[in-house]
Amino acid sequence: MARILCDQRVVEYSVEFKLKVIDLTEKLSVTSVQIAEALGLHPIMVYRWRQEYREGRFVAQPTRRISMTKEPGDKPISEKESSDKEKSELKRLRKELAELKKENDFLKSGTGI
Repeated sequence: MARILCDQRVVEYSVEFKLKVIDLTEKLSVTSVQIAEALGLHPIMVYRWRQEYREGRFVAQPTRRISMTKEPGDKPISEKESSDKEKSELKRLRKELAELKKENDFLKSGTGI
């Protein structure tokens, strides 16, 4: 669907969403303007997407963004397994924090701060 990318409300639509909109414009007996209004889009966006589709510019492009949705192949982590992992990670982080505090105190005392 859509993502708001910054405070100025810049929205980025996925290729899948754009293709669904294009499919609607071709299969339904309504105008692109009506589809754009129904979806809350500007009609020019729909026209531009249709033109890009005809020119073959809708290709999956590499991105550095990560998806926060579950992938279809991901298996669910059991509650016990996740809690055991979280407990061990918490224990490790607390130990590391204690060591870093000791190092920090030592450095402070050695420099006269």
